[in-house]
Amino acid sequence: SQGLKAIINSQFAALYDKNKYFCFYDGLKSVINRDGSYGEAIKFEQLIIDLPNISRQFQLDIEKLDDREMNIFQVHQRLLVAQKLGDMSKIIKLRFNLFKRFNIPISCIVFALLGTSIGINLRPRIKYSSFSFTLVIVGSTKIFEAFINALIISENIPMFSILLPNILATAMSFYLLLKKNS
Repeated sequence: SQGLKAIINSQFAALYDKNKYFCFYDGLKSVINRDGSYGEAIKFEQLIIDLPNISRQFQLDIEKLDDREMNIFQVHQRLLVAQKLGDMSKIIKLRFNLFKRFNIPISCIVFALLGTSIGINLRPRIKYSSFSFTLVIVGSTKIFEAFINALIISENIPMFSILLPNILATAMSFYLLLKKNS
């Protein structure tokens, strides 16, 4: 991962050319070594740095939105900036947020399929209550989902594991549907 490479202190800075590059005036650029120690300090009168995403970062900082308040495009913009800055914990949280946003509609479809498979009652006398059985399955799926989410955020399993609860619930749905039809 990329980390902090330099610290720039200047008297004045300006953003030019439709927010594509920064121009720093009268300052000091301190290079950070790979081991994290301060390296060479370079004094400058003018320093131009090409930062195409910096205006986007300023806009995101001004908005002060929580991850839950942002739309998918805003989350993606924050992810691009975090990748440019090399902030791994933020990158993981934002990727998780994006995957979760795409996972929610899939979960709705899976639970609709689950409800359909439990709701189909070909035999009039059944030994268990469909509603309570549905609650147990949905509750266990949500607990499993919370467990998987914690493992993803702690970086113990890959991001695509967010789909495991949906795969498990879909398999349960098909099993119940086949069991009821046989």
